[in-house]
Order: sequence, then structure tokens, then C-alpha cells
Amino acid sequence: MSNGKLMLIDGNSILNRAFYGIKGSGNELLQTSDGLYTNAIYGFLNIYFKYIEEEKPNYICVAFDMKAPTFRHKDYEGYKGKRKAMPEELAVQVPVIKEVLDAMNVSRIEMEGYEADDIIGSLSLCAEKQGIEVVIITGDRDSLQLVSSMTRVKLPVTRKGKTETEEYDLEAINDKYGIKPPQFIEVKALMGDASDNIPGVPGIGEKTAFELIHSYGDLDNLYENLQNVSKKSVKEKLEQNKELAYMSRHLATIERNIPCNWNMNEFSVKPYNDDMLYNILNRLEFKSFINRLGLKREKEVKLNVNVKRADRESLEELCKNIKNIGFAAFNYVMDKNSGNDDNIKGIAFYIDDLNAVYVELSGNAKNEEYTNAEYTKDGKDAKNAGYSINTEYLHIIKDIFEDTEIKKYGHDIKAFLVYLKRNGINMNGLAFDTMIASYLINPSADKYPLSQIASEYLNIKIDDFDELFG
Repeated sequence: MSNGKLMLIDGNSILNRAFYGIKGSGNELLQTSDGLYTNAIYGFLNIYFKYIEEEKPNYICVAFDMKAPTFRHKDYEGYKGKRKAMPEELAVQVPVIKEVLDAMNVSRIEMEGYEADDIIGSLSLCAEKQGIEVVIITGDRDSLQLVSSMTRVKLPVTRKGKTETEEYDLEAINDKYGIKPPQFIEVKALMGDASDNIPGVPGIGEKTAFELIHSYGDLDNLYENLQNVSKKSVKEKLEQNKELAYMSRHLATIERNIPCNWNMNEFSVKPYNDDMLYNILNRLEFKSFINRLGLKREKEVKLNVNVKRADRESLEELCKNIKNIGFAAFNYVMDKNSGNDDNIKGIAFYIDDLNAVYVELSGNAKNEEYTNAEYTKDGKDAKNAGYSINTEYLHIIKDIFEDTEIKKYGHDIKAFLVYLKRNGINMNGLAFDTMIASYLINPSADKYPLSQIASEYLNIKIDDFDELFG
């Protein structure tokens, strides 16, 4: 009877497979809005959750390679010598997937001097001795040598653009290859492995290697009975490269006795750190995973800003301060009930995070505070349109908006530009429009209200202007 199930994941192998298998539109690599590549992380998590749901393990561990040389590099200088360096677009994703795993409370191991294969080989043997079933998730067929009555290997493969799974237990290996799992080491000793630069016996390919191991079982028996090899050219190659064959067998053998005292309880499946995981997935813009995992975001902070209405004196003081600090952050209020698509009711200027000044720019024409401006739109003047413009206040803020040295920050500024233009003001120094920025991040959205942007990117709740002003 099994004492539970351990899932072991070859982190580098699965990341590498995901990197080359997951592309965005136009065959481009997936990226966040700020340029971080994410396709390998996205693909890794898809594979992870797929097999977690299928296997429902009690224990889980992800093994990673380290940059430091392993014992194989020390034994054979040419080991993996022809392998290209990891693409930078993939390299930047490695530390991030480790962050994600940490937030998921998933154990991960990397050890100097050993590859992920060796960690997996040693952990699987350790688990077997404790009566724990093992399933290995990897894209590397080298792990087939680890299959036993208690250990299976799942290989995600891509066929016709779809990810499928090749699963190997003892029966599947016998049916497909006709050998026992440890004999994969003997096969590779003969045929070598170009990806790892394991030489093997020059001139002996996969077909011949399998035939020889089917007939002789292992390298030792093959060389003891070398005189019985019928094909002269094969016999000569084996004779001339015996030392190379044995070295290749050494390089191809997964280490299963790393001196570590692992307690399986440390690999127990644990609850996620929801807040940490949400923050990382949100930074990666993985909304589908956030929804899939039912992660709740931190409670939105309600932003209560003290808004002071401006009179002439306070407005003049505001403009002096703006000139001193060199920027103006503002938002305008459109009068949507006026029948004119560029009628601005007023404009609010940023003072600090909790204070703003509201400048009323238009209102009822009967209000004595206002004087009618010469304003024409589609043949209608301001008086006939039912509103008047506070030309005094416009004159005060004119210098601010025309000053090229003062940077302007706002939201959906296009309509305000039109409004200023119609009133003889040309805006200069436009630095940033949050609506345009939001569009560039997500051009498929229907609309881009400031309240939604504040909530999505700053986790701040502000009142929607339509709700405030009707």
C-alpha cells in the first residue's frame, strides 16, 4: 500500500519546453506591459496545474540546475560543451518562476555539483524506500532510467500545436523499447547524446545501440562477448572506443545517492500564500491564473481627497506653486448634459495625495460670477448654449498650460485640448495621459475610466465621475 504520492518536477526542463512552446500573437514571446518576458512562466504554470489536478500528489518538489559545474563537467571537460547559452529572454524568467513557487509554498531544490536529474533521481529513490509513489514531470527522456514499480515519468510533448503527455511505467517502456529502465544508460553509452555532448561510440547510432543492448543486456556483457558481434565494422568501433563508451555510461548515469537526509514532510503540499501569489501573478498580468485560483486581492484603499473650491486668490496662489514645482497634474469634469461635447464644467488640480483644488470654469449663464465669452460652436454662442465661461479663471491658468517648462499629466486630455484651443489657449508640455497609457496596455477594452485604472493598477478606489456628476 502506498504511503502517498510525490511529484517531482524538472524545473529547467519544463521551463525550457514552455519557453519554446508558448508564443503570443504574431509568433512573438509573451511579455508584460513593462517588457518582462513571461511565456516560459505561463507555460510552466499551465503544465504544473494540469498535472497537479491529474495526480493530486501529497508531496511536491521542483528541482533546478545551478550554473556551477557538476561532477560530470569535472570528469569530462567537454560535457555539454556544445550547448548554446540560455537565451536572455528565458534567463530573466528563471528567478521569477522561483518567486511564484515560493509564493505557492512549493519546495524547490538546487544543489551545487549536481543537476536537477540527480536531485530527482535521489529524491525518487528516497521516496520509494519509504513506500511513497513517485511521478516525475520532465521534458528529458534521460529520466526514463528512473522508472520502477513505484515511479512513473510523464513527458509533455507538443504535437500539431497541442500539448500532449507521454506516460511511462515499466509496461509502457517494455512495450515501446523492449528494454528495462536502467538499460537506457547502456544505450546512451553506445549512441551518445549530442545535446549533452556525450560522445558515445563514434559511428554507432540509436538503432545499432538498441540492437546491441537487446542482445547483450549491458556494456559489461557486450565487451565480454565482443567476439560474438557479427558485424565487423561495429566490432571494430567498439574495440577502438571502449574507454569512451564507459566514460559515456558514467556521464549518462543519473546520480541516485546524493548524501542528504530528506524528510518527506518538508515536501508536503501546503496552502498558497494568497497575498504574495496574487501580487506576483498580478505583476505578471496573469489574470486567468488569478481567477483560476480564486485569489482575492488586497482590500482596496478608499482615497478620500479634500477638495477645496478655488477663488481668484487661491487660484493665483496655486499657479505660483505649480510654476515652482514644474508640473501640473489635473483632471477635468465634462458637462455631458450641455449638448456640447467639449463643454468643461471645471478642472481639479493636484496639491498632494490628500488635497486638490477645484476650479469651476463654466456654469449657468445667469450666474453673475461669470461673463459671457465670444464662443462659437456649430453656430451657437455660449449664451444660446445655456452656459457661460469664466474667462477670468481661464486667463489665470492660461500661462500654466502654455508654459513649455511645466509638465502636464492628465487623463483623456484630448477633449480638454480642444476646449483650451477654442478659448485661445495652446497647451504645451504634455507629459503623460493615463488613458492613452491604459489603451497601450490593453487596446481591446471598451472604455478606460480613471476609477477603473486606479483600481486595477494602484489598488485605490476613487469615485467615478459619471456617478458623481450625473
